[in-house]
Amino acid sequence: MIIKKSITFEGVSQMQLETRRHVRYKVKDGTLAALSVPGKLKLTIGPVLDISKGGLALMHTDEISAEPEKAELVLLGHDESKTSELRFPARFIYRQKLQKGYRSGFEFKNLSGDQISLLASFIESNSSSAISVEPVLH
Repeated sequence: MIIKKSITFEGVSQMQLETRRHVRYKVKDGTLAALSVPGKLKLTIGPVLDISKGGLALMHTDEISAEPEKAELVLLGHDESKTSELRFPARFIYRQKLQKGYRSGFEFKNLSGDQISLLASFIESNSSSAISVEPVLH
C-alpha cells in the first residue's frame, strides 16, 4: 500500500510517500523502549511514539553512535505492574534530528510465533488509538 500523507514534526510540515504493511498505533503515556546494541555498553532509552506489528518509533536525546543492523528493543508498558519487559530483535531504519533530540524508527526482525503474540498483547495493552493512514487527496 502506498499512501501520500502530510506529516508535521515540531511545526515543519512535509509530504512524503509511505509504505506500510501494519497499522500504527499511538501509545499511552509512559510506554518506554530501551535500545541495546550488541558490543555497546550504552542503552538508549526513551518514550515510544507509535508502534505496529512491524516496528516502532522512539524519541531519544542521545545520538545513536552507529546505525545498528542488529539491535534489541526492550519494551516497558505504561503500567509496569501489569507487564514485564519484553525483548525483540530489531533493525535501525531511520533517524530524524529534532529540536529536542531525535526520532528513530526500528523494524522488528525475525520474531518467533511467541514474540508475535507477546507483541500483539503489548500493543493492545499500551495503545491509545490507531493512527489514521488515510490518503491525502489534492
